[in-house]
Amino acid sequence: MLVSLKEILADAKENRYAVGAFDCPNTVSPRLITTPTCMALAGGQAVVEKLQGITKDDPVFYHDIPMWATAAMKGNVKEAMRVFSMK
Repeated sequence: MLVSLKEILADAKENRYAVGAFDCPNTVSPRLITTPTCMALAGGQAVVEKLQGITKDDPVFYHDIPMWATAAMKGNVKEAMRVFSMK
């Protein structure tokens, strides 16, 4: 379904989320995306990268996985805030 930029911006304003065009992990090119989408992609990619560096003899605790994702998501939000604040 195709929507116009005007419709996307109106929905973002009504539902109180940020949209912007900037590079996001795991996307082919910069595109109009929501901050939560980019955040979720960053968290998932961080977990994949951490797990790729671990051997079968290395312990991985369940609680480590959301901590890795959360740290990456927090970094992504900080970067988005920097980009949107134009600093």
